Amino acid sequence: MAKKILSIAADDALRVSRQLILERAGFEVVSASSLEDAVAICQNAFALFILGQTSSPDEQVRLARILRKKSPGIPLLELHSHGTPYVPKSDYSVETLDGPEALVLTVQRILQKAEPASEKKRPKVQTA
Repeated sequence: MAKKILSIAADDALRVSRQLILERAGFEVVSASSLEDAVAICQNAFALFILGQTSSPDEQVRLARILRKKSPGIPLLELHSHGTPYVPKSDYSVETLDGPEALVLTVQRILQKAEPASEKKRPKVQTA
C-alpha cells in the first residue's frame, strides 16, 4: 500500500517536480500551494507532511504549528536550502541541494520508522 504524503510548497515547479519524484518512488502525494490549502486538507490520513519553501519562513513556522495541532503524531519533514533549517517543530530536515535521491531516501526512512509494528513484515519462523 502506498504511503500518503502531503507536500506543501508555494513554487509550482518545485511542488510538481517533488510530487513526480515521490510518485515514481511509489508514494501517493497530495500537493498544496498555500497555508490555507494545506490546513484545509491536512486532516486526511497522511503518513508524512513535507514542508517546502513557502512565501516566508514565518509562514512555514506557522504552518508547522498548525499541522502539529491538527494532526499530532504525523512526522514533519522540512526541506531547506543554504544552511540551517528554520522550523523548530520539524522532526526531520533535508537539504534541497542534495538532490532527489536524498529526498526519496529520507522519506523512505521516515515512513519505515513510523510504520506500526502490525504492518511491518515479520520474518517467517520455521516450525519443526
